Amino acid sequence: MHRAVVIPVLLLVTLFGPAGAADSFNRLTARDISTRLPSHMVTDDAHWSDSFMPDGTLRALELGQLRLGTWNVKNGELCLTRKAKKVVTECFEVWQSNNQVEYRRDGITIMEGVLRPQ
Repeated sequence: MHRAVVIPVLLLVTLFGPAGAADSFNRLTARDISTRLPSHMVTDDAHWSDSFMPDGTLRALELGQLRLGTWNVKNGELCLTRKAKKVVTECFEVWQSNNQVEYRRDGITIMEGVLRPQ
């Protein structure tokens, strides 16, 4: 009888365990973004980092190249404008779990990194 209970429980934990981990991310509101990001950076610790200055300046490092720009919050999303040969603005939902951060668009994770003080 014990075995008949344990196997279905293990099966449920195996099937639904990863979904529970994904649920630990919460979407940040416009206010959360505006208060948590200034004077911090989001980085993957290897290839890129986005440093958010309190004045709305963005210092993005991509594969060793500095890209200056701006950041702001529009319609509850983080909008980054990077200045390069062509000025590009991209907006993302920001999701956070502890110090883990994801930039998402249309339910798809575009970038993931760690939130760190500058």
